Amino acid sequence: MGLVLGVAEAYLGYYLIGPGRHAEFEDLQARLRQMPGVELLDASGHEDVTFEIEGFTIGQEGRGVIAIGPPGRDSFEDSEHLYIQAIGDCEVIVVREG
Repeated sequence: MGLVLGVAEAYLGYYLIGPGRHAEFEDLQARLRQMPGVELLDASGHEDVTFEIEGFTIGQEGRGVIAIGPPGRDSFEDSEHLYIQAIGDCEVIVVREG
């Protein structure tokens, strides 16, 4: 039982107050920077119980600026959803999903 509590404590410490707190945010920034023809213009998030990713603004070569909502690591796989907040100066308003 002591081992389980120790592992749980280490895990929570790493993700709530340690370097893991921003690990996903930093990983997503690195993935966007590696994409050809994509420039990371802005990355935002806020401190909560965990670090909450708000979104990223990217410049796409020859296509302009796109702001995407809080993606996760699975957004770089075969994901069915990617929340687009704005394209250029136009904000996207979603009335319903579908």
